[in-house]
Amino acid sequence: MAEDSDAYIRTLFKGGSIVFAGLIVELGVSFLAKVISAQLLEQAAFGSVEIGLTVMGVLSTILLFGLNTVLARTLPRLDTPRQKREQFFSALYITVGASLTVGAVMVISAPWIAVNVFEDPSLTRVLQIFSIGIPLAAVTQLLLGGIQGIKDPVAKVTTQNLT
Repeated sequence: MAEDSDAYIRTLFKGGSIVFAGLIVELGVSFLAKVISAQLLEQAAFGSVEIGLTVMGVLSTILLFGLNTVLARTLPRLDTPRQKREQFFSALYITVGASLTVGAVMVISAPWIAVNVFEDPSLTRVLQIFSIGIPLAAVTQLLLGGIQGIKDPVAKVTTQNLT
């Protein structure tokens, strides 16, 4: 009984250590990137980049429709690799289709959004550039849900924190 408890504690500590180390690296790189960006860009340009990142992050999260969480919760409950593969690819098709559509709409409507929402026509190009990243961000989040569903902390940390 004590051996089982020790094994569980070692497993938890190992997985937690990997996730913690990845989080520290991610936060450090993110902080450095923001500091460098703030030093290299003018104040208005830095603000534009932050707006673009925020728009991309919000839209890519909404476009997931919670499918990343669904994968994380249901993949461990499925019995066969075939069922897991079918569930993953169904979620992937939905996410890719929706995110490509919204990304394209954002690229086309960026001039209108820049003027009417942000009241800054200079944001048009920034919004268009970050709109191209919407599908990539959405698919990355979906992959994280799938990796979490197969319970592989190293793959999750590599995908989420280091890429």
